Amino acid sequence: MTVLSAQAERVGIAKRSGMRTRELLMANGMAPVVADRCLRVGRALSELPTLHRHSSNGFLSGEHVDAIVRGVARVSTRTREPIGSETITELQSTLVGQAISGASPAEVMKAARAVAIEATPDDANTVPAAEDATLNEMGWHQGNDGRLQGSFDLDVLTGERLICAVDTASRPRPLPDGTPDPRSAGRRRADAFGQLLECAARATADDAMVGAPRTEVVVTVPVADRSTARLGWLGSISDPGSHAGRVRRRGHPGRPRPARRTHRGVSHETLVHRGGAESGHRA
Repeated sequence: MTVLSAQAERVGIAKRSGMRTRELLMANGMAPVVADRCLRVGRALSELPTLHRHSSNGFLSGEHVDAIVRGVARVSTRTREPIGSETITELQSTLVGQAISGASPAEVMKAARAVAIEATPDDANTVPAAEDATLNEMGWHQGNDGRLQGSFDLDVLTGERLICAVDTASRPRPLPDGTPDPRSAGRRRADAFGQLLECAARATADDAMVGAPRTEVVVTVPVADRSTARLGWLGSISDPGSHAGRVRRRGHPGRPRPARRTHRGVSHETLVHRGGAESGHRA
């Protein structure tokens, strides 16, 4: 199915029918997540001969093959190694071996992540993986009960903005009679996420009368050692000097202010910059 799906995409069968290949597969009874997997694997098999050889007879499940494809793509992106290089070829054989030995698709992906972290070049000019927005991924699928389920993998700055926005909107709200908010923390976060989506949809509409919601991100930069700059939720970030310069160049409304010593131990010689979402990811 994956090979035929990729071939149908190459010859343009769906395009001649006025559809995308994914829509054509779904019109013929394929679930959306399965259609995505077929296309993703079909596009990659021609460049992964070891995986193609072990999966052509149906020896590996579609989920395992997809996990190997995604794992190889992740390592290639993180290490900047092209598909077909010695590192990627060795990784491909390793992941296929783990799948054959009984590892689950999640364990295959975990092994690929470990390889990506270990093989990432230690170069001062390389953007740290935690801050590399090119590695960001988001996916979703509809469960058997009709509910939407998904996952995301975001850089630390985008994650900081998400957490700050959700935290602001998910604080407990007492009921009209004064009783405490009965919602769990997870329910409050889900409700807050829904509110953010509604605000974003209104702000991007053609007849929008309101702007996008403001998200405040706090970056703490110690003057004595700028390499230890930290975000409020997700920890350290690198190259704070360029962040401050970028904020000044864009005329960001937030201003650095000296922080007083508090019970948390903030030094007198620490600058705290508070900025909104419109300044970009590296505010």
